[in-house]
Amino acid sequence: FGPQDLITREQAMTMLAKAMEIVDLNVTVSDADVSNQLKLFKDSDSISLYARQTATICVKNDIFAGDNTGKLTPKDNLTRAESATIIIKLLKKAELI
Repeated sequence: FGPQDLITREQAMTMLAKAMEIVDLNVTVSDADVSNQLKLFKDSDSISLYARQTATICVKNDIFAGDNTGKLTPKDNLTRAESATIIIKLLKKAELI
């Protein structure tokens, strides 16, 4: 556990997908969903195996999106602005705000 460490976007997607499950949002995705959603991104091959399903959940639920070059950038560190944006999106989807 490193409370001062940076986290990658794919690590954040994993945490967000678990939070989505806690607030009863739909986190069910099929293998076809994973393939179809992730093929939209030029860098989908760089998503770690452990994060492929959770990345799909986040993309499918409009919590995470790609950048303007068509990449999901899963290995990049999550910025403060991105974290604020995804938390707001999650809270709105869960109808908590």
